[in-house]
Amino acid sequence: MSNLSLTQEKRKVIKILKEALIIGGLVLVFAVGYWLLNPGKKRMLAKARKLHKKGELYYNEGDLELANEYYAEAESLRRAAREMA
Repeated sequence: MSNLSLTQEKRKVIKILKEALIIGGLVLVFAVGYWLLNPGKKRMLAKARKLHKKGELYYNEGDLELANEYYAEAESLRRAAREMA
């Protein structure tokens, strides 16, 4: 009997872990989707990219570091995507 209850416990634990993994995955997907669709960041990225092409830096009320960080992050993601393709 103890062997049977042990396998039942394992199944319960596995079921809980699967549910947690699914919920975590959904949260991650929504977080990444929100990050990608955030229009303020997109405008900031576009402006930073345009100014970087001209060799200038992006100044937005003291958000220079943040904008350049977003630009660098986007560039590294693009490079990684190109390497994977």
